[in-house]
Amino acid sequence: MGQIGQVYPPGKFVAQSAYSYPNPFGQLIGTWSGLALSSKPFITVSAVGEAETGIINGGADFGPDTPGTQTCGIQEAWDYAFSTAKPYPIEGSGNYWMKPILLLEGVFIIKQKIVLSPSIRIVNPKMIGMGTMSTYVYWDFNDNCIEIDHTNGNIRYSSIEIGYMQPQAGSNVGAGTAFFAANYVSSDPSYQTNVFQSYDLDFSNQFSGNAMLSLTGFQKIILYNPQAYSGGVYGALYTENTRYVSVLGGYMWGQPYAFYVNNVESLVIYGSNTGGAGGVLSNVDYVYIDNYDVADELQINGNVGYIHLDNVNASFNVTLLNTQSSSAVTIDKLKIDRLHVTAGTFTLLGSNLITINRILIESRDIASGATAVLPTTSIQGATTSGLVYMWFTEYEESYKKLIINLASYENDTSTNQTLNFPLPFRYNAIIVANNTGLTITASLTGITITSPNNTSQYTGIVIVEGD
Repeated sequence: MGQIGQVYPPGKFVAQSAYSYPNPFGQLIGTWSGLALSSKPFITVSAVGEAETGIINGGADFGPDTPGTQTCGIQEAWDYAFSTAKPYPIEGSGNYWMKPILLLEGVFIIKQKIVLSPSIRIVNPKMIGMGTMSTYVYWDFNDNCIEIDHTNGNIRYSSIEIGYMQPQAGSNVGAGTAFFAANYVSSDPSYQTNVFQSYDLDFSNQFSGNAMLSLTGFQKIILYNPQAYSGGVYGALYTENTRYVSVLGGYMWGQPYAFYVNNVESLVIYGSNTGGAGGVLSNVDYVYIDNYDVADELQINGNVGYIHLDNVNASFNVTLLNTQSSSAVTIDKLKIDRLHVTAGTFTLLGSNLITINRILIESRDIASGATAVLPTTSIQGATTSGLVYMWFTEYEESYKKLIINLASYENDTSTNQTLNFPLPFRYNAIIVANNTGLTITASLTGITITSPNNTSQYTGIVIVEGD
């Protein structure tokens, strides 16, 4: 019977090991397979053991045959990585480098929470799998699967990397849980010092917990190609008190939200499909989403500085922005580069508790039969017959431009008609163009059309500019 870390002849090792299959790491693993654990630049963990392969832990360094393990050897691999870390090559820094942990192919059955709590300062915690369709990590207890001890200051000013695997949660995993959790609070020594990066995490099964990742109090979070199809209440990510969050590629869907972001300086989602599943934004300085197919509302639960949506698509009755708050919230600026409504009614705001100080919609494409209900637009009836359409093409703090279209306007009474703007001007409102043939004046809140007192119908454009 083999022993953990024992050196095997290369031929026998490759023929019988759990990872003798084509994979991007195959040549690397084969090259180092004949060395003892202490000599290798990485630590391997196998999902299968002696019962399946005839070799302890399938020839890997850790696995289901690791004595006393409840984590298929993963906890023990982390503990070993911490205990054998080498000093960072800057004298006096007090930092250490650990060997990366490589989870091999298979389903890792985790029976108790994995806790990361090193006794020395580790700057490069890293665990990767063989790919989202090769490495599975399954847990079925009501807690986080992997958790950093937030009170431990020895993962500080670190870059934490997790990737290339598929988490799977059992039916006993309940509310408030996550696959990977690191929730720092302001009193912790590592609060807002760490960077978290994930690569190709694919969470596709039903999950009644909080999110795939629960990360609070970070300096920066970067998710590369996260795939969360049913990743808990908040999909791919729950984060608070973090400076910068970036999501690059992937697909995010939750039950019912794609993400939860509170007290964050910047959220950038680029090249991802959120599925329009919505998300929760609260106290965020800057938000950029490059493509948003609206299916559910973005919940604005606290003030947001600037929301920039590059491409917004709607194909049925949907609302873009709403709030779960019982108090008023403010968006200082909303910019939509392209708005496409192909069917149904698109409503920008679902609550009068939301105030948007500045709105800019660069271009809009509203299909025939579809409707866009925007706070910057209105349709009002003329006194006798006809319609008056109004829309702001720009609504900035220092500059506003309003287009007014009179369509077959008729007023055969002796009373002038006053119509309110969709939104008010602040200091000045000046009519710079009027080809309607009517006498029209402007105030900060609306226009007054002097009655022609006849049955003629007037059609034309009025342009109002100001601040």
